[in-house]
Amino acid sequence: MESRIIIRVQVILLDFDNRVFGIKDADFPKHANTDGTIPYTVSSLADTSTVSCAGESEKGWYQNLSTILPSDRKWSKITATAAVDAKYVYFSAYSPTKSESCLVDGRSNLIKLDKKCGTVLEDGSSIVNLGIGIVGETTIYKGKSYTLVSNRKKEDKDFEGGTQEIYRGEAEEGVSESPSSSPASISTESWRQVF
Repeated sequence: MESRIIIRVQVILLDFDNRVFGIKDADFPKHANTDGTIPYTVSSLADTSTVSCAGESEKGWYQNLSTILPSDRKWSKITATAAVDAKYVYFSAYSPTKSESCLVDGRSNLIKLDKKCGTVLEDGSSIVNLGIGIVGETTIYKGKSYTLVSNRKKEDKDFEGGTQEIYRGEAEEGVSESPSSSPASISTESWRQVF
């Protein structure tokens, strides 16, 4: 029996808020539940739109897309796997338009958050407006981020430093900061995605 997952990017649901998450994995690099606290619940995570970082007792962080993105980007959905560099995590978000049209004419954004705390960057660079189109996966390579944006209009100009369908941005090279000796600090040794 074959199963398929269909992502309906134009569907608009008003009864829930989509979120992005960063989870502390106390068992890394093991693939076992040694502390017995999995599955995690939202109440065990910090809402980093209201606090600066997850505390020691919290199992990670989350952000509601509605608090990160501009108000005209309601009903947003994450459309690709997250990408991670030495300091940041990148999420691709698509926001459908509320219309009777069958066109896929919504807007796309690249969301860049501090990966340790899940917070929006103070310099305002957390949201990159990619315009009309469907944003895909971001790849980090040699200090650059490359994000695919499909279904763009033919008359749309190339992204600065990229092409018609590839946005190119800066990324942080290297490894995460070294762990501090203070037990209250957060260190990131790795990032893994669990599906």
